[in-house]
Amino acid sequence: MYVVSTRNYDEAAKILGTYTDPIPDGLIKAFKDGKCVLFAGSGVSQRCLARNRRPLPTWQELMYLLTSEADKKGLISSKAIQELNNLLAKNEYLMVAQELLETLGEKNVQSVINEALDPDGIIPSRLHELLAITPFRFRITTNYDNLLERAFITTWHRHIERVCIDELQRLRSLLNLQSEFVLKLHGDLDRPETIILGQKQYQYLLQSTEYTEVLDDIFKNNSVLMLGYGLGDIDIQLALDRLAKSDISQQPHFLLCARDTKTHTEKKRLAADRNVHTIEYVDYFGFHNHIDTFLIGVNVALGKLKYLERMRLPVNARIAIHYPTNLTEDGLFVWNLLFREGAIICSYEQQRNQLQYLEKRIADDFQAVDYLLFVVDDKALNETSDFLPILERAFNSACSRGAQTIFLIVGAKSRPAFLEKNINAPTFYVNDDFSEMDLTLLRSYIAQDIRMGYRQE
Repeated sequence: MYVVSTRNYDEAAKILGTYTDPIPDGLIKAFKDGKCVLFAGSGVSQRCLARNRRPLPTWQELMYLLTSEADKKGLISSKAIQELNNLLAKNEYLMVAQELLETLGEKNVQSVINEALDPDGIIPSRLHELLAITPFRFRITTNYDNLLERAFITTWHRHIERVCIDELQRLRSLLNLQSEFVLKLHGDLDRPETIILGQKQYQYLLQSTEYTEVLDDIFKNNSVLMLGYGLGDIDIQLALDRLAKSDISQQPHFLLCARDTKTHTEKKRLAADRNVHTIEYVDYFGFHNHIDTFLIGVNVALGKLKYLERMRLPVNARIAIHYPTNLTEDGLFVWNLLFREGAIICSYEQQRNQLQYLEKRIADDFQAVDYLLFVVDDKALNETSDFLPILERAFNSACSRGAQTIFLIVGAKSRPAFLEKNINAPTFYVNDDFSEMDLTLLRSYIAQDIRMGYRQE
């Protein structure tokens, strides 16, 4: 067993609680030896939201986007679309991708990918920041986006080297120099010519002796922590299989996955046949927030608590979010965003009947609420609305209890009359089609307020 600070390890265990499995000794040893490598799959980028408020597309969703583009351009028949959808249902992604590449052409495919991944309009998540500050030897990703690199700039205030698969000589040099870098295994959005998408491109990869040698070298000499990843890529499977046949002593690899997504037999076979050991976490609402919990625990166990201070502050407060019926979609979007940022949301079970639930909150005197957030528009704040009287009662009740009220005003052209009545509450204004980027100030305000010590007694 590799010895780490008992105090640090105990502190990490408190953070992990029952949310995740304990940190394996082999993983801690790999970090201590400077031999732990990150492998980030598409699930990591799923934490981020595009301007249309949707998570970045999975591989399957990207195929649907490309199919839709081919349909709009009149390049594909309805029968062919149905055939492609049937193939996607059978997980024949490479075959579908190759067909769409040849149907649309590389430039059209690159345009769709660029628009879907929106390189300037998407904010890296706290998970990306955690991956940037955690002391990995280097980072590998199959994602085309630039979110890991941007998170590195945000946290460390400097660039990180990135290298693609057409730069294998440079990659070897970076490995020999012990440099930090991000290996874009299947291509980079900023270099469209490097993107690996279709069957033929994968076949070219698999036939490259130099590529397989580099991949084998990485997995042979390092412990790889895989997350947001389903082990579905052929090149990675083959690398693990080749090494499994070898008699050479190897580092253990680890797969971080949601609890109960792998059967006992799957976990046993992954460990025995591919040297991949599973670490499980509890997943609530499909947000996978306890990946963050595990990585925070790892940094604490390693004595890297100071590194965590480089991240943006979490919104770890009790927040009740309320909105009128016509803003349900907006309210749920804000709910989702703040939950992803670490908030304990107090209104999840009652989203369908906001007025009754708010009445109950008032009756309970906001006992378990730090912040009361209203997502409202001119209509809700109009003197004739049904929502305004209960909003005023809630505001007064929250103030008397010590909970802070915040207003997010959607689509207002000027300051609503209601807020002219000596209402002393932080107020933020957004357009009707606001996105995550437009809520940056709101999130930062709450996080800073928490840091300054605001809490309900």
